[in-house]
Amino acid sequence: MSDTPAQERQENFASVGDQAQGIDSSVNDTGASDAQGHPVQEVESLCMNCHENGITRMLLTKIPFFREIIIMSFECPHCGLKNSEIQPAAQIAEKGSRYIFKIENKEDFNRCLPLTFYVDDPAGNSWVEFTPGQPSHKWSMYEYNRTAEQNVFLGLISADDVAQQKKIESEQKKAATNSNVSSSLNNDNPKSSGFSQNDNNDIENLSSEVQTFHATCSACFQPCETNMKSVDIPHFKEVIIMSTFCEHCGYKSNEVKTGGAIPDKGRKISLKITDPDDLARDILKSETCGLRIPELNLDLTPGTLGGRFTTIEGLLTQVYEELHSRVFTQTSDSMDEETKQRWTAFFAKLQDASDGKIGFTVVMEDPLAASYVQNVYAPDNDPHMTIEDYDRTAEQNEDLGLNDMKTD
Repeated sequence: MSDTPAQERQENFASVGDQAQGIDSSVNDTGASDAQGHPVQEVESLCMNCHENGITRMLLTKIPFFREIIIMSFECPHCGLKNSEIQPAAQIAEKGSRYIFKIENKEDFNRCLPLTFYVDDPAGNSWVEFTPGQPSHKWSMYEYNRTAEQNVFLGLISADDVAQQKKIESEQKKAATNSNVSSSLNNDNPKSSGFSQNDNNDIENLSSEVQTFHATCSACFQPCETNMKSVDIPHFKEVIIMSTFCEHCGYKSNEVKTGGAIPDKGRKISLKITDPDDLARDILKSETCGLRIPELNLDLTPGTLGGRFTTIEGLLTQVYEELHSRVFTQTSDSMDEETKQRWTAFFAKLQDASDGKIGFTVVMEDPLAASYVQNVYAPDNDPHMTIEDYDRTAEQNEDLGLNDMKTD
């Protein structure tokens, strides 16, 4: 007689506590496993109570709709000490993450005092649930490069490696300074100035070819290579696309950088998507640019997704994959039905927009005016696009560090 669906669900989605009790009851069974068939591993370890050897049992299992974890149980046969703990088994992300959720009313946290809740995780494995339709200022997420101290804390590198790398960098800077001074003193023709023909050829090659230079991995401080390509965007400016990959630890990153002076005003670009062909337009979203699509209730704060040079369809696909992978693998097990339905409707509408089935409006606000949307009617004006320059607020200047700059 086959099991009923309810019995199958209970067996496949047993709680962590039930699994831990099952492991504890089969201490002497070396072939023990959980409901999903994951084996229990045993290792001899030191008891911190009597300093004799005890047994630690470890089970690598997965919580449905969340992530993999390690359940550990220690027992000492000499003094009887028992201890159990759960540790995450997720892979350390490329960058750390910081989530900010502003609690302002009773529905947020049932608190009368407004407060802001911060989650800063150097491993990048934490998550604060976002509810669709809420104001953009209530929830934000930023990714950042870990410091050397954070990498040491996570065990990715040792303190000796950091000290050695700082010593090497100091010696390289000193050698470069001495080389520049020596070159200036040995210049036989100090009156010559400007670029030679060879210099001009080198500049042309720099703009047309992919340049590769040696760098230091920000994760493991081992030597790595960075590829750089200069791209001239018509009717905009020149941007630099950089890609770094470390063969030692697997770290990789892609960045889009815009150059030039800081403009006096920010820029707001609005584009109405009325035809599926509009999805093929090139779009450059800088790190300081915020993006909104009112019809989809989509609001990306500055810094989200970093700098991207892609198409409108590609950007929507990246937003879909990034949000969907986080929402329905980390929070859906504890998500209420109403929120889950709102997320499902949001992703369905986002998919329709990406497929060109519905029209929408892309609004980009960049305080540094470093973002761009392709004008297919250039050099004429685009009837579906509006560009507005605006004065930055004092808060935006403070966030960009412009208030601390002294140009006198």
